[in-house]
Parts: sequence; structure tokens; C-alpha cells
Amino acid sequence: MTLDVNRLRRDLAAALPAYVAQEGEELSAAQLYMPWSHTRALRLESALVIGARGVGKSVWSQALQDPDLTEELFPYPLRVSPGFGVALRPDSYPDPDTFEALVAQHECQPYQIWRAA
Repeated sequence: MTLDVNRLRRDLAAALPAYVAQEGEELSAAQLYMPWSHTRALRLESALVIGARGVGKSVWSQALQDPDLTEELFPYPLRVSPGFGVALRPDSYPDPDTFEALVAQHECQPYQIWRAA
């Protein structure tokens, strides 16, 4: 059997969804793809996930905060609470006006805010 590379490329492109979910939109298990390189980040022992922009950190953060998705993806009970990054409840994070007020009042240096936990 000969592999038709052009047909394979065309079929792969056709299999990709026409729409890519944006940050904060609801995800489904069918939209998630777990490449081998992500398995280390998804281990329970992983307290910190480091990766370049656009590699999937926010997607997995969002997915892991959804109890329905974690029930589908993992064979054991899992409860995830974000420490940093995208939260399903963005009201849990200060808004830009709060940061501006802190800096203006000389309460904090910008670097302190950046490093704050």
C-alpha cells in the first residue's frame, strides 16, 4: 500500500474543527487532545506547569476546573483549584483598576504585584 501524502494532508486538514474555542468559552471532552508531551503536566504531582505561550496551559487549566470534564477524563475523583492563571471565575482576580490604584497609592511596586501570590 502506497501512502498518498497529499490525501493524508487533505484529510487531516478536513478533520480539524473550523472553529477554535477561545479562552473562557465552554469546552467539551471532544475538543480536548492530549499529546504525550502534556501527560507530565497533568500528573497529580505537578505543582507547577511551565510552557511557552500557546501550548495549552490555559486550556487545561480551564478543563481541569470543570467537574464534568474531569469526571470524563480521569478515572478518579479530582478537585482542582487554580493558584495562578485562568479561572472560571475571573471575579476572583483583581481588575486593572485595582492594580492601578495600588501603584498610584505607592502601596506596592509593579514587580511586587507581578510576583504576588
